[in-house]
Amino acid sequence: GEILPIAGQFGDKYYLLASNKPGETMLHSPQGKDWKLKKASPGRDPRSGQRAIDFVLDERAGILFGQITGRNIGKPLCIILDDLAISAPTINSRITTNGQITGSFTLTDVADMVNKLSAGSLPARLIEQPLSEKTIGPSIGADNRDKGVKAGLVGLILVIVCMVVYYTLAGSIASFALLLNILFVLAIMALVKATFTLPGIAGIILTIGMSVDANVLIFERIREEQRKGSSLRIAIKNGYEKAFTTIFDANLTTFITAAILFWVASEEIKGFAIVLMLGIISSMFTSLFVTRVIFDFLLS
Repeated sequence: GEILPIAGQFGDKYYLLASNKPGETMLHSPQGKDWKLKKASPGRDPRSGQRAIDFVLDERAGILFGQITGRNIGKPLCIILDDLAISAPTINSRITTNGQITGSFTLTDVADMVNKLSAGSLPARLIEQPLSEKTIGPSIGADNRDKGVKAGLVGLILVIVCMVVYYTLAGSIASFALLLNILFVLAIMALVKATFTLPGIAGIILTIGMSVDANVLIFERIREEQRKGSSLRIAIKNGYEKAFTTIFDANLTTFITAAILFWVASEEIKGFAIVLMLGIISSMFTSLFVTRVIFDFLLS
């Protein structure tokens, strides 16, 4: 029968599979019963600091890969997915369960490689010529962003109205602190040239809720102190002191959650996490410090 060579293009070079003997290749079955790639993630070359792809194999794969890489140091190793060469790195040392692919990668290259390695082969091949094509313009994303901004503004206005109606002067002070909080977050985002995305808008909306929650806790503690017969000055002092622990614990746990999201989540969720962390820091400052300064100024 006819023998067809296995070849593929990676970058501007073509690679021909030079060895397909047992012990020189690692073929992965669709069911993944033989071995599996446990994890692929972005990384950094510890020597050069350049972008890289870190990968972790299971124990069975580590044994096989160690044998192959140990016998072929200095030679290229082609990674084939769906009969297409997606990378051809040179083997620098023997690799077992933990390895790294280094090179002159861009951020897009790293993300593309991680996605391909994590997803694996497709259950069915895609035809080269698509049956149909549809282009979606950027106006849809802009429209969704505008709707998110409008929703945030409506929510902000309703929150301010409720605070002013229920707490009168204290509510007005809290509303000022809330607007200052949002201004701080937007200023920091502009300073670092962060992109204003839908997840970021969601983070700001959540920040509004947390900032209001902190002020409500403080005001309710002040009211409790006044019911006990304390003067306004003493009630404000005790109210802030008693509310501090609850506010700090709530914001700390949320901050830790946002930090974990930033560490493990996708780029879109990272935007939400960054805005949320900035909002937490800013809301702590405005709720516990700015409003207290205003109260002390009015009392003096």
